[in-house]
Amino acid sequence: MEFNIRPYAQQYDYLTSKTRFLAFIGGIGTGKSFILCGKALLKALNNPGFHGVITAPNIPMLRQTTKRMFIDICPPELIAYNNETENIIGIYAYDTTTNTTKISEIFFRSTTDEESLRGTNLLWAAMDEAALSSKMAFNILAGRIRAGPVEEQQLFIASTPKGMNWMYDLFGPHVIRGGYEHVYAEIYDNPYLAKEYVDAITERYSGNFKLQELSGQFVSHEGTVYDNFNPGKHVGNYQYNPELSVDLGWDFGYPNISAIPVLQQDGKGHVYLIDEIYKYHALEEDLVAECRNRQWFGGIRDAICDEARPDLIKRLVNLGLPARSSRKGKIIEGI
Repeated sequence: MEFNIRPYAQQYDYLTSKTRFLAFIGGIGTGKSFILCGKALLKALNNPGFHGVITAPNIPMLRQTTKRMFIDICPPELIAYNNETENIIGIYAYDTTTNTTKISEIFFRSTTDEESLRGTNLLWAAMDEAALSSKMAFNILAGRIRAGPVEEQQLFIASTPKGMNWMYDLFGPHVIRGGYEHVYAEIYDNPYLAKEYVDAITERYSGNFKLQELSGQFVSHEGTVYDNFNPGKHVGNYQYNPELSVDLGWDFGYPNISAIPVLQQDGKGHVYLIDEIYKYHALEEDLVAECRNRQWFGGIRDAICDEARPDLIKRLVNLGLPARSSRKGKIIEGI
């Protein structure tokens, strides 16, 4: 029987670690899904009759990437059954204490519905591309790991960072905490990648996105758009200047939140946020009335609105505002 697992140094550290909460954090081409599935297979073989789960952030990723990777790694003679309906694979595992062959089941689940992860007692759990799943999913899985030998119980994840989210809080480079371990890898650490591939990928990325996607670094807070934002430089007490015109942004939100940032430009490339209206369950009539009570109302030059609601833009025009539709540009990656 031949196992198609030849880990490089960082992968080996991850594969052999028994730390209860373990993360393999790396960029593109570091073999994250590969080594996660390899570790899951070894868990199933080394713990006959006990069960584990492998998750992915959504069903397409689970079926097309994670589960397919596991099947590619696993020798076919070890697969007792592959239940496509229930997304369960049974693995033949030899129990040396009883000299019998048992079946270790591996459940394949999406973390889209975290509540569906409850209910099963597990020896181990593995989260592929964990940064795209929620902390609740991680916590629920952590609570399910209570079967089998304590020293074999483990929740291990593999992922590229996606900002400084919950994964950074638990497995960031600053974390020194008992029961938690992180292994970091860059695309350049993988000796099995062709140089031509690495060079081609490297040319496509730059800046912080390159550090995240290729080096697996935590580079900015989750959802950050302007990663050069400096509170010391960009935050201040900016007051309304009656000599400058006022521009409004208008994000329709009823029945939830409506937001109106109030801006002034000084003609020198600087834009100042001088005010903001932020209200729940507010009709446009109520919001316009709120605007009329502000000292800057008479200086309004433009009101740029979400193009998705032309009916509400027309209502604002009828209420006396110079409202117009925004021009929807390309959504910034990461939002």
